[in-house]
Amino acid sequence: MRGGQRGRALEHYVRAYRINPTNMDAVRELRLAAARQRTGESLAAEAPGTTTGGRLLAKIFGR
Repeated sequence: MRGGQRGRALEHYVRAYRINPTNMDAVRELRLAAARQRTGESLAAEAPGTTTGGRLLAKIFGR
């Protein structure tokens, strides 16, 4: 997730996962993002106006 645009990168990984659920790179990045969220690392601080990791991951994993 380069350039401090984590929210945008996560959106792309979500799209890749939805197209191909066996995409191991997308699955790995989404799991890492979920782990970062659980540890309290802020995903919204990078760029204002981007989708926050919490809401995005809730959509993905149905939480």
